[in-house]
Amino acid sequence: PTGAGQPRPLSLQGLGFSGGARFLPDSRRFLSFANEEGKGDRVYLADIDGSKPRALTPENSRGPGPLSTDGRHFLARAPDRTTVAYSIEGGAPTPIAGFEPGDVALGWTSDDRGLFVLRSGAPAGKIDRLDPAPGRREPWNELLPSDATRAVRVSPGSASPVGTFYAL
Repeated sequence: PTGAGQPRPLSLQGLGFSGGARFLPDSRRFLSFANEEGKGDRVYLADIDGSKPRALTPENSRGPGPLSTDGRHFLARAPDRTTVAYSIEGGAPTPIAGFEPGDVALGWTSDDRGLFVLRSGAPAGKIDRLDPAPGRREPWNELLPSDATRAVRVSPGSASPVGTFYAL
């Protein structure tokens, strides 16, 4: 708890935690990056009540990436290395048109119709607002260190849904 109360251990029932977890807005369920013994990593949906986690992505996926503000979708890297949106309820993933290799999703917009995307690999952090339906990108912000000669790259971070705050 972030307030009064006692810590509670979260069980993944025999899964090996690989790193990365995100609570859903209901504060009862969470996404976790884990694997079964001898199998590839994937994203699981788990509940704080300790019930058996349910796999949401295929083996050899990466994630979970940003969770939509309504808690119904999250981004992950599919086994073919493309970034797609997966539904918490299951079903086929949705490709993200306009998402390019090297892009890093920082977060969804407040209406869950767009993404803030960092083009990685350059000292200046170029952030675009991506509308995945048509795959249209618009420059949103560029972060340049005060001393660019000492910068190697801008690391991935996150952006608030309305785009007024970001952390890198």
